[in-house]
Amino acid sequence: MRESLLLQKYKSYLESTNVSTATVDNYVADVVFFLGWLITYLPSHGYSISTAQPSAYISYVDNAIVGEFSAHLSRGTFSNSTVARKVAGLKSFFKFVVTEGYLTTDPFLNFNIDPLNHSRSTLSSFRTWLQRKKVTDHTIKNYISDIRHLLHNEVKLIPESIRAYLILLDKQYSKASYKRKLASIRKFIDFMESVTKLDQQAATTLKKELLINTNVADVALKVDVVPKNEPDLTIDEPKSSITASLRPLFSSHFSLVLLFLILSSNIFLLGRMNTSLSSAINATTDILDKGSAGSVEDSLTVTIPFTGKLKDMFGIPLSYENEFSFSLYPTSDAIDPIYSTGRCSTTPGSSGNFTVILGQDCGHPIPYSLLQQYPEVYLGASVGFGPELKPRIALKRFEFGYVAPTPTPTPVMRIAPLFLDDELSTLSAELATTSASLSN
Repeated sequence: MRESLLLQKYKSYLESTNVSTATVDNYVADVVFFLGWLITYLPSHGYSISTAQPSAYISYVDNAIVGEFSAHLSRGTFSNSTVARKVAGLKSFFKFVVTEGYLTTDPFLNFNIDPLNHSRSTLSSFRTWLQRKKVTDHTIKNYISDIRHLLHNEVKLIPESIRAYLILLDKQYSKASYKRKLASIRKFIDFMESVTKLDQQAATTLKKELLINTNVADVALKVDVVPKNEPDLTIDEPKSSITASLRPLFSSHFSLVLLFLILSSNIFLLGRMNTSLSSAINATTDILDKGSAGSVEDSLTVTIPFTGKLKDMFGIPLSYENEFSFSLYPTSDAIDPIYSTGRCSTTPGSSGNFTVILGQDCGHPIPYSLLQQYPEVYLGASVGFGPELKPRIALKRFEFGYVAPTPTPTPVMRIAPLFLDDELSTLSAELATTSASLSN
């Protein structure tokens, strides 16, 4: 394929300049990342390209395209050093491309990286400010996740922009998550006021806007939630040793042990994105009386680990930082998700292996009560620059048991390749699910 020949030629050029092997590998990986984004971006913005020849794509790259790619990077979660390296790699590549005659002018020649690092710098300063306020690590993680989502959506700190953003949140998240995000935004406004990036009057106006919406959320919660009486349960705690986090969920009068949820599946994701795929994740446990189990549902959250391997178009494992995003939908073709992780990143090991835990490393905790509202929930996943993979994966209705722990078999894990596109892909991922864990 011509595209691979171009990259091989560029790799040979880099090697001839006597740079380190690590620099060669990283620069080639950065070009792979850019070309993958470009292959996705151009057709989705009205460009008709019927060939996989690199010149057919590279010839469209101009200052406007570079600006769009810059915006794409700014919405991501790459570290500043990773972004700087990617830009350096692309500057080197396009200098080479001009020399080879693919372009007459270098679109990256005057590229300025400073605006790209603005949102990352803001989040870093916000984190430091929270740490000085002695905020717990878990709460800081939630604040950063929520404000990263706000910055990703390019929300301005003015009432009109905040109001529009809150409408978006109300559609995408549960009432409890919505209320938590309001608290995160309020804390971010405090931070921006403290570092004099927001004057006192503007901060007060925004807080009033948030207060109005918080009260609305409280009313909605009172309407939606039906109070439950605490059940009269007497369950003896087993003598076997259990992790502290799985100990009583009720008061000291009750001893409950939560059976670890095994979420196992075989996912066969082969061929093109438009290939008909059949996969499901089935959760099974011993079920206690649902009336008893239901009394603690609201305090439970679910995490779903994803493990796999990243490879480039040559089948070479990728060990540089890359992005993922996941969403849960009530149906296989729903437009609006009921849960979204937002963009999160991970750095695979030298062999390309990675693990992303939905609801923990990536996104806020997934409420168990949210999943119980639907007969099935569908998982949509995007890897790196790619669009959401189709079809979505059906997560069958979760059932939990509250009984003494019994030996549980290790889930059978099978890893199968997942190709974003059979011919034009610059990234493929081998994905397999392990298990879902339950926490309170």
